[in-house]
Formats: sequence, structure tokens, C-alpha cells
Amino acid sequence: MKNYLLFIQVIIMSIITSCNSNKASYYRTVKLDGRYEIVGEKPILSSTSKKTDCYHFVYNQDGKVIEISYLEKGKPSIDDFFKVSKIKIVYKDGFEVRSFYDDLGYPITSSEGVYSIRLKLDKNNFRIGLFNYGINNQLFKDVNGVVQYKWLMA
Repeated sequence: MKNYLLFIQVIIMSIITSCNSNKASYYRTVKLDGRYEIVGEKPILSSTSKKTDCYHFVYNQDGKVIEISYLEKGKPSIDDFFKVSKIKIVYKDGFEVRSFYDDLGYPITSSEGVYSIRLKLDKNNFRIGLFNYGINNQLFKDVNGVVQYKWLMA
């Protein structure tokens, strides 16, 4: 009887957990919104991801995106939007760092011509600045010749 109750508890917890995770993992397209957030659009099922081209989002326990991979029929590939295969995202000390990789896992320049960006976050976690970096983690000009962008909150 105890095993049966334990089994029921596990089932109930699984259902509750799956209901609370309302974010999809696979999307057909992505965009950068006005806050420089990478947003997945047109969610698809995991089973469909092996048959079509899509973006796979991985989230941490706080619901923040920590990795985005572009897949062509389930295999890593370079996308047309960012011109990378994978974006790894780290949140630390008031910054969000996005690093770019090719389909073999090597660092690569994005469509902006940089290997990584650091986004400065304010106390409300709004992005207020962007710093571009080259291969050796040095400040680097993007395709527009700009090293740093600063956004003012109105």
C-alpha cells in the first residue's frame, strides 16, 4: 500500500511540474524583441523537431534561457537569423553573456560579426547596455563599427 501511495504521489508531482512549465522547448522561428530578448515563435512538439528545421531552447530552473540551438531535421546547423548554430547564455554579476558557436561546437562570429556579447542588466533585469567581444574576449567592433551600445529607459 505504501508503494502504491508513493507511486500516486510521483504521478501527481509529475503532472503538476509539467503543468507549471508552460514554455515550449522547440520553435520554428525566433526574433529579437524590443528588449533584445530572443523570443521563440511558432512552438512545435519535440517529436516534430526531428522532421523540420527549428530552434531548441533550454531553460534553467528559474525559467531563463541558457542555450538556443538551431536544428535542421534534428541535426545542428547554422541558422539564417544569427548565422550561428548555438548560443550559450550565462547570467552573472549583473550581466547576461551570449556566446556563439558553430555546428561543431567551435566559437564563431554571429551575424553582427562578434564572437560574444555582454548585456548589462539594471536592478529590474532590463538590458541597458551591450558590449561586443572578439575571439580573445576583447572589446570588438561589430559590423556597424560599434563596440558598445547603451539604452536609456524612458
